[in-house]
Amino acid sequence: MRTATHTKTMDDLYLAMEDGDIYFIEVEVGGPNLVQLMNKAGTLDCAVGTAFAALDYGLQRNDLLVAGGEMSSGGVYLVGTTV
Repeated sequence: MRTATHTKTMDDLYLAMEDGDIYFIEVEVGGPNLVQLMNKAGTLDCAVGTAFAALDYGLQRNDLLVAGGEMSSGGVYLVGTTV
């Protein structure tokens, strides 16, 4: 989970594949090994085209993914940890 301390040295991003697979990547800014973590976050129930955005709800909250498919309706997805 992202915290104020985490965001000082790390950048987080989502990588969307055309088949709907979503990967979460953690990058350490200025570190010797940039990619610190890469996990498959899940699979969306649509094909993903060039229209894709990850919206931050703020620290210690979930993220909102918006995907638009080339030949599908796309979708809006809430991604986060469950406790």
